[in-house]
Amino acid sequence: MALLDRDGVYGSPRFHLAAKKAGIKAHIGAEVTCTAFSLPTHPSGCELRALSFEQTDCPQLAARSSQPRGECRLPLLVASRAGYQNLCRLITKMKLRAGRKEGACASSSDLSEHADGLICLTGGEEGPLAAALTHGGPQAAFEAVKRLTEIFWPTQFWPI
Repeated sequence: MALLDRDGVYGSPRFHLAAKKAGIKAHIGAEVTCTAFSLPTHPSGCELRALSFEQTDCPQLAARSSQPRGECRLPLLVASRAGYQNLCRLITKMKLRAGRKEGACASSSDLSEHADGLICLTGGEEGPLAAALTHGGPQAAFEAVKRLTEIFWPTQFWPI
């Protein structure tokens, strides 16, 4: 069983203890807010801007998403002690850079620097693959997967 908090590992200690008590293997991780894969480039060279769901005519999408404009959530699972340390360092770096008023976001260089010991998933509706498919089509999705594979190596990237 896995627990992924958004931009933090707040519930990890209690989750780990409860899972251990129940005899279940606990997997820890976080959904890290990221801008690196949400703005694919059109073949003409123009950057495609992701629309926020609030700008759509679909109230169901607007109600389901708290996702800020131009961002995606990258699910990262801890695979080792070094991975836990890297995840904590990545989140700390994001939050220190963001300050109090802005939302914290990871860049692709942040992800590259802290990728060791982490397993990357592509995520659901708010993940980088969905954002690329929605706003740039199959070619943009291919490019997003390619960039994630370059950062997390093939054994640490699970397109699920």
